[in-house]
This record gives sequence, C-alpha cells and structure tokens, in this order.
Amino acid sequence: MKKAFKLFGLAVVAMAVAVACGNANNAPAEEEIVAEEATEEVVEEVQAPAQAPAQQVAVEEEKVCDEKADKLEEAKNKLENKLNAKAGEIATEVKENVVKTEAETKARLDEAKGRLEAKGVKEDLKVGKN
Repeated sequence: MKKAFKLFGLAVVAMAVAVACGNANNAPAEEEIVAEEATEEVVEEVQAPAQAPAQQVAVEEEKVCDEKADKLEEAKNKLENKLNAKAGEIATEVKENVVKTEAETKARLDEAKGRLEAKGVKEDLKVGKN
C-alpha cells in the first residue's frame, strides 16, 4: 500500500508539473506580445491608405470627368464655329456664282435676241414663252 501511495503521489506530482509546464508554454512571452502589437500597427498603417474613403475617390473622379467634359464641350464649340464659318463662305460663294451665271445668261440671251432681230425674226422673245 505504501508503494501504491508513493506511485499515486508520484503520478499526481508528475501531472501537476505537466500542467504547470503546459500553462507556462501557453502564456505568451513579452517579446511575442510586443511583436503582435507591432504587427497589428503595421497592418493598420498598410490598410489605412488602402481604405481611402470612397467619397474622396468619387470626388476626384468627378473632377476629372468634369474637366474632360469641359474640354469636349470647348472642342465641340470650336468645331461648330468652324463649320458655321465654312458654311457661310460656301453660301457666299454659291450666291456669287449664281449671280455671275445669271448675269452671263442674261448677256447671252440679249446677244441671241440681238442676232435674231438682226435676222428679222419678229416674235416675242421673252424668257419662258415658246
């Protein structure tokens, strides 16, 4: 029986030592705590810029879009002005050509009338009548 108590006592002591050693290994060392805190700080520093507010990004994108829209509007206005100027030039040129052609046609008609009258044709030679 003494042997049984000794073995039982030895087993209890061994288990107590094992539990104590296990708990000691589970408690983080001071260096590990410092390392974890430093890691958390680095993670927060890295995540902070990555988590920029969506509103700020949207405002910047809106500014860029507004600038591009302004440039497009300006280019459109310049193009419209050039087209209007060119259309005006073409209209003036066409009008001048019509007036010139009309004058040349009248001159030829008058010349033809004169030749016909010289030949003795006495019909009414108005334009548009047959």
